[in-house]
Amino acid sequence: MNNIGEGIFQGVAIIVIFVFVLAISIGVLLGKTIWDNGGFIESKTVIQPMIKLTTDGKKVDTLYVYKIK
Repeated sequence: MNNIGEGIFQGVAIIVIFVFVLAISIGVLLGKTIWDNGGFIESKTVIQPMIKLTTDGKKVDTLYVYKIK
C-alpha cells in the first residue's frame, strides 16, 4: 500500500512540475512576441536636443546632447 502512495505522489509531482514549466514557457514566449520591441526605445513626445554640434563639413560627425529629467 505504501508503494502505491509513493507512485501516486511521484505522478502528481511530475504533472505539477510539467504544468509549471509549460506555464513559464508560454509566458516567456508571449513576452518575447508581444512585448518585444526589437531594442528600440520610442517616446510619445518629440525629444529635442539642447545642443547640436556639427564639424566644419569635412566629416559627418554630429553630437546631440539631451537633458534627462
